[in-house]
Amino acid sequence: MCIPVMLRKFDSGAMVIQNKSHSDEEVLVVLYTALDPILIHLMRSFRGHIGYETGITASDAALTLKIAPALAKEHLLTAETKGNTNHLVET
Repeated sequence: MCIPVMLRKFDSGAMVIQNKSHSDEEVLVVLYTALDPILIHLMRSFRGHIGYETGITASDAALTLKIAPALAKEHLLTAETKGNTNHLVET
């Protein structure tokens, strides 16, 4: 019997049941595509302000991915670990 879902345990210890076809890379693409213009605008607006950092909140990601904020936070942590966000900053 083939079950199309699996139990995933994040590095934080949080566990979710997800589709076996889930891809962290696809989640990264969705986040980058949806939030890229927002981040570029924020980074340009606040460039040069010492101590001011911009980023994506779990709430932003949750709205974009249409998932719970706690799960969105896990995806952001995974993106931070696996992803390269250098392309989001234009010089």
